[in-house]
Amino acid sequence: MYHAISLFSSKIYLFIVFLIALADTIRKSADSLIVFSNILILFAVVLILFIAAILILFVRMRKKMSISAQNHLSDKETERFIIALFRSDNSELDFAQFSVV
Repeated sequence: MYHAISLFSSKIYLFIVFLIALADTIRKSADSLIVFSNILILFAVVLILFIAAILILFVRMRKKMSISAQNHLSDKETERFIIALFRSDNSELDFAQFSVV
């Protein structure tokens, strides 16, 4: 009977040691899991900020292009005069006025 109790107590002791080792392993893996999840969260935040910055730049660039196109169209609609100085066949300087519509 003593031998059976001793064997049983040694098995309980080994089981307790196993549980302590398992708890320690779970704690360590939980710590590494927390670190890993924090890294993933940080990566996601940086990625979201990067995408937001690209979208803001894209919207600004598109707005600038739209304004530039509107200015270009309004310039084409109005009449412009260009005064040019050029050399004619007899080497005299002449003024010419061009009207562009």
